[in-house]
Amino acid sequence: MHSSILRIVGIILLFWMTVSGRPAFCQDQPISYTLLDLYRLALHRSEQIDIAREEVAIAEQTRKMALSVLLPRLSTVGNFRGYSEKRIVGGSVVQPNWTGSYGIQAGQRVTLNGRELIALRIAEEGIEKKRYDLQAVTENYLFNVASAFYDLAKSRKILDIATANVRRLNVHREAVALKLRLSEVPKTEMFRTDAELAKAETDRIRAENGCQLARTALARLVGLEGAFDIIADSEAVLLPSDSDFPALKTLALARRPELKSLALQEQIAEKQIQYARGAFWPTVGWEGAWMRLEQDPDPANDESLYAGISLTFEFFDGGLRRARVIEARSLRRQAELVRSDTSRQVAVEVEQAWLELNTRKSVIASLESQLRYASENFEAVTQLFKHGMANSVDVMDANTLLVTAERQLSEARFDLQLAVLGLERAT
Repeated sequence: MHSSILRIVGIILLFWMTVSGRPAFCQDQPISYTLLDLYRLALHRSEQIDIAREEVAIAEQTRKMALSVLLPRLSTVGNFRGYSEKRIVGGSVVQPNWTGSYGIQAGQRVTLNGRELIALRIAEEGIEKKRYDLQAVTENYLFNVASAFYDLAKSRKILDIATANVRRLNVHREAVALKLRLSEVPKTEMFRTDAELAKAETDRIRAENGCQLARTALARLVGLEGAFDIIADSEAVLLPSDSDFPALKTLALARRPELKSLALQEQIAEKQIQYARGAFWPTVGWEGAWMRLEQDPDPANDESLYAGISLTFEFFDGGLRRARVIEARSLRRQAELVRSDTSRQVAVEVEQAWLELNTRKSVIASLESQLRYASENFEAVTQLFKHGMANSVDVMDANTLLVTAERQLSEARFDLQLAVLGLERAT
């Protein structure tokens, strides 16, 4: 009987685990993401990147519209008209009872300077420009993801440091309480220890809130839902090979998608001038049609086929065409100024990223030494306190120095990884 009950319970548990798709002990396990995992998710979920992709799609449709102007128009026509009465004068039908016609028409109008071809080239360069804009938006967005990722990593590390600090102070408080019971220290030692412990608890709560805020910001940026964790190692730093600053600046000026986009904008602005000047040229058009006529009484000619050509030149428009040419020239000068300003800005960004990386690399070694000395100092002061050769003030000072060194080193290591990405982004 007992074995039968166990067998039934086992079957029920097995069925429930099969239906749920995973074991019960795994359901509350948060998913862990590396930075590359978040990159992949961001590329599929980002609204900003989707907006930029739609800009590319719009530019492609603009090219199709520009191409359609170069193709002949083909249309069918038909009409019907009824009259109040039939009128015949001299044996000729002046007004029939009704008349109707239908047929096919084809025609095309182009500007003699190839204005329509210029518009097509502008649209094609517009597609390439939007693709560079998409690349720039993607790079900026992924760098923001990396910044949020390392913000969370730093916040989590700061929380670990704050938690460890609380544990150390609790241990020290127990040691002070023991010495107080033995009347080896004054009561003020306990007051100071309690005050430092309360401050450490406050710092830990703030670290928890900061960690939660950083987690929320990352989740919002990437589109994560539910519990998740990140896999970040502050020790794993892949430093770029040493390069001189002028080479990096040259590389950035040649590769940055923003500058490529602005260079295309200059070319488009130049073609816009040619397009605006095309309005001063005459347009030539041709037209052909086949028509069928039906009426009561029957017409003398019920079918016609014709073709024609036309030349149109607008010699006065109130200054509209001239104003458009001047506007196009101003847009070209504006595009030149924007590209020049952006080039200087890119050079400054490269210099800032280069200096930031070198600064982070330089301070890491000193911070590691500071942490090592702070740890040794805390251990030594703790031992002196146990033997009555130091007081709580000495311990608190050593602990504060240790916490500060741990926090600064952890932040510097994560900042170094972000500085590496920042230099790659800038170049």
